[in-house]
Amino acid sequence: MAFTADPQLDRPGANTGAYQLVQPTLDDARTALRGLYGPHSNDIWCTLLARAGLTGQENDLDSFDRLVSFMRDAEPITQLCGRSLAVRSATYRQLAATPREQR
Repeated sequence: MAFTADPQLDRPGANTGAYQLVQPTLDDARTALRGLYGPHSNDIWCTLLARAGLTGQENDLDSFDRLVSFMRDAEPITQLCGRSLAVRSATYRQLAATPREQR
């Protein structure tokens, strides 16, 4: 199922043309958590994955958004991180939906 106007952008590593915004991944979310929690991030990561029903191996935008929604229901620092990742996802979707000739 395509999420954008260009099916080529619905794959991992795809970007938004001239905007150069790459599709966010679960690895991006994990990296963000590591930046906040350092050595304690692994426990938080595993808890979020379990609550979201994910393995951590998913690479689609829906899985990313699912994890982010659970982050936004977590404790305040994780909520803030989830909120910023939600903005990134929404921005990617909007830019990726822009017709190629307008990029």
